[in-house]
Amino acid sequence: MADKPKLVSSMGRAELDRIFVRDYDLNKDLLGKISFAQMLYLMLEGRLPSAEQARMIDAMLIVLVDHGMTTGAAAARMTFHSAPEAIQGAVAAAILGAGSVHLGSSEHCAKMLNDALPKDSKETDLDAIALKTVEKRLANNQLIPGIGHGIHTGGDPRAERLFEIAQETKVYGRYCELLKRSARLPTKRSASVYR
Repeated sequence: MADKPKLVSSMGRAELDRIFVRDYDLNKDLLGKISFAQMLYLMLEGRLPSAEQARMIDAMLIVLVDHGMTTGAAAARMTFHSAPEAIQGAVAAAILGAGSVHLGSSEHCAKMLNDALPKDSKETDLDAIALKTVEKRLANNQLIPGIGHGIHTGGDPRAERLFEIAQETKVYGRYCELLKRSARLPTKRSASVYR
């Protein structure tokens, strides 16, 4: 009987004795040979990243490690201590805490930047785009996502280092610059409009 795929998708397929991910044999080509950052990029983009792209992804994953005191992490700990036999429940408790404050800000920031400067836009005056974007959000009583931090009110110490790494790895682009220019704009409101 011929090997017949049991599960097939554009991301991979499983056969009786082999698993393929993005046309790579999981055991022969990937396991023990690439990093988690490279695997993440492969899954999202369908190809392995350059060394610079992998370094940037590693930096972004590393910067998340300090999130051990978020409400989701606390909920997971409390749930696990109440029911250590059901770790799935603890993981679910943490996931239920993922929302606009923890994890949502990056999504909202990406949407704001893309709306302000669509990929096909020929606009080059980033200062004008930043000002228009911030003024529009403030006029609509919206926060400025991606800028500011509830604890690090003088500026998130991780942000500047991530921008440096983005420049070092040559993935720094117009969205990074637009975000930095938006952060420098003075507002008549308190710094709490930035998040």
